[in-house]
Amino acid sequence: MTLQDWLNTLELSQRQTDPPAPVRCAEILKRLGFKKCCPVMTVGGTNGKGSTTHVLSAYLQALGKKVGRFTSPHLIHYNERIAINAVAVSEHQIVAAFEKIKAVQGELELGYFDYSLLAALLIFGEAEVDWIVLEVGLGGRFDATNCLDTDCAVITTIHFDHTEVLGHDRESIGFEKSGIMRQGQLAICGDASPPASLVQHAKEIGAQLILTNEQEFEIDLPPTHFPKQNAYTALVALQAMAQKGLLVWNQALFCEKVAKLMIPGRMQIFPGRPEIIVDVAHNQESVEYLADFLRSHPCEGATSAVFSVLKDKALPIMMQAMQGCFTEWNLIELDSPRALPLEVLRSEVEASGVESTKIHAFSTIEQLMASVTQRQEVGRVVVFGSVLIASLFLKWYNAQK
Repeated sequence: MTLQDWLNTLELSQRQTDPPAPVRCAEILKRLGFKKCCPVMTVGGTNGKGSTTHVLSAYLQALGKKVGRFTSPHLIHYNERIAINAVAVSEHQIVAAFEKIKAVQGELELGYFDYSLLAALLIFGEAEVDWIVLEVGLGGRFDATNCLDTDCAVITTIHFDHTEVLGHDRESIGFEKSGIMRQGQLAICGDASPPASLVQHAKEIGAQLILTNEQEFEIDLPPTHFPKQNAYTALVALQAMAQKGLLVWNQALFCEKVAKLMIPGRMQIFPGRPEIIVDVAHNQESVEYLADFLRSHPCEGATSAVFSVLKDKALPIMMQAMQGCFTEWNLIELDSPRALPLEVLRSEVEASGVESTKIHAFSTIEQLMASVTQRQEVGRVVVFGSVLIASLFLKWYNAQK
């Protein structure tokens, strides 16, 4: 089967809850004879997981280490999820790993994310990487990435997303995310006000918890295209590991790598007229950050939103955060069973107080982008609301090139 054949099959697989993902993935690794042979960093949190993972990986690679990086979701190509020294692995490698997993799967039901993680670990093992950096998919305690004991658990922020799974308050969500911590190992939390449940769990299991809100930073970071707090969280984690003798700390090198780091879909700016900003912001915290950026960096001309969301997102809260940021709203329905239907999306945007004359609906990204980019009065276009709409734009952009 080709990689796409595999992915089509896995997308139809049912999500199993018993045994939990970490248990079934650990069993598969055992059957495959996989043994952890290098330090592992696991990055969880509500927002900032991707950028923090990229910062950590970039610094370790700058030290001359061979780094296996696992992230999700992907923007354009599935291969983006599994990278060695920032280079996506080949389809052949992924298919070969999938076949090995299938051969030992037996009675265990494995989902799309299970296969993704297991393939990454197999490929990293075969490549004999020096470090593994894993981005948690959802939550932490029951996420597949938790099948591997981490040497440093990094938790970025605790906010509201996936509440139907993780809980409806910060204490519940914090507890779920703290599940990646391990006894006697480092745990870094970058949240400005960590939930008591997270702090308590670290204490109960004997993790070496460091809170960034208790640290005094004596370093001025260069400008970043992502929240600077994520860079500080990565910095604290790296310094803590250096103190344990796991790596060498080089402040100048860290700043150099942070300054150069551009993460696709994370406050990605395409200069020109109009300027285009693409961000995967899709929940309250990330949308508020984007809104603050837009207000503090005004542009000449109209600011046009390109927007769509999934059904499970808190659309009214997102609209409230963006109040007054846009001259018009351009909407498109996403190609997903979880997508909010276009007419419902339009109705919700109008219900938030946007005039109907400032709301435009499109059936294709080509029509939408032609409309907003060919008008001289538009000075800035902001694409946000979902990873899927960021992906849709980037595919269109690459096709234009």
